[in-house]
Amino acid sequence: MLKLYLVQLDSILHNQDYLHALPYATQLQINNYKSEQAKKQKIGSVLLMNYLLNKYRVDVRLLKISEYGKPYVSGNKIHFNISHSGNYLICGVSNYEIGVDIECVNPRLKTIKSMFLSQSEQKTHLHSSDSKLTQIWACKEAIVKMNGIGITQRLNMINLNKTRACVHNIKYKNAMIAIATKNKTPRPKITKIALISLKD
Repeated sequence: MLKLYLVQLDSILHNQDYLHALPYATQLQINNYKSEQAKKQKIGSVLLMNYLLNKYRVDVRLLKISEYGKPYVSGNKIHFNISHSGNYLICGVSNYEIGVDIECVNPRLKTIKSMFLSQSEQKTHLHSSDSKLTQIWACKEAIVKMNGIGITQRLNMINLNKTRACVHNIKYKNAMIAIATKNKTPRPKITKIALISLKD
């Protein structure tokens, strides 16, 4: 099983409309964020995770955080991973390890190619488009997130042509989505969820 759930956060016009649906401690945490975008992303993330934990009948008390900061469900056969960029929030759910990344196409990636492209990739992608560079970034982020070892793994050390991970790419409007799994999987379809439906 491999499922993708996408929420567009631009429907959050007033954060207060959604805060009341969250636990009080989470509300306090979100109110301390300085960026309105960060507030939207956190609100959406919590609402989406609560929705999916309920949908897949996972006891929220089994939700743990690994030593590298990756959330996981203790003793359960379900794995998930969440990512956000701009007004998009995506969560992948699977019965094996998964990493998901969504990135809005970013022209600034051209200026930091050496941080995420290997030396051979830098030659190959000397004149690549912003979309292609964003796709590569997202793929490598998804692999790192699947491995669950945080930013200890440098992106420019990952060779997409030699990875054992099964990586899928999906273009969605102005964003690139990458899904990495340890098992070969069919390309997933995106299920869009209206943010308003997550409040209840």
